[in-house]
This record gives sequence, C-alpha cells and structure tokens, in this order.
Amino acid sequence: MAATFRYSAADPLAVQIVFRPPNAPQAAWHVSRDVLISGTRVLTGVGDVRLWPVWGSGRDGQVHLRVGHPQAHALFTIDRFALIRWLSETCSLVPPGTEPELLDWDALTKLLPDA
Repeated sequence: MAATFRYSAADPLAVQIVFRPPNAPQAAWHVSRDVLISGTRVLTGVGDVRLWPVWGSGRDGQVHLRVGHPQAHALFTIDRFALIRWLSETCSLVPPGTEPELLDWDALTKLLPDA
C-alpha cells in the first residue's frame, strides 16, 4: 500500500500520513513527529499508534508502524534509513524543541471551555 508523509510548520507537532489502499478510500492519520523519531530507535507510541525498529534487512533495517487497536489494525513496514532522512528534513524546517514557538496559542485557547 502506498502512503504519503506530510509535514508543515503550520502544524509543527504532527506528521500527517495518508494511506492509499488499492480499491478503497484513502485514510489520513496524524502522528506525533516525536513518536516517529523515537520509533526509529525504540518501541514507542500508545493506543492506536505504535512504532518499533526491526533490525536486519536493508541499510539500517526497517520500522514497523501499527495503526488501529490491537484487535483491528494495519501494520506497515517503512525503510528506517529513508524515514530517518525524511525526519531530519523536517527537523531542519522546525528544530525539535522549537515547535511551541510556532503554535497559535490564541486559537488553541478558544477550543477550551470557559473556566
């Protein structure tokens, strides 16, 4: 199945992954960039998104990405080197730790109920 990874400084904490299964509508998931970075090294994620490295085949192995709950999920295999290279490009655009500087805090506070 083909998938497209998208990152924008307008949403600096998340990566959008658009899955395009054959003969089915595409599905988009938003995954924390930090979770993707961590998943290239160790088991990470909670709930409906889990990632872990698989050492061996390829230049630097692979990363498994599971989306969905344990009883009904999809498991994807990603080339680890390609993912690390792509994530480093996102880190050049928005260095880790600087994401809060780009968030629209006024818009976020409007989502909260009145105290």
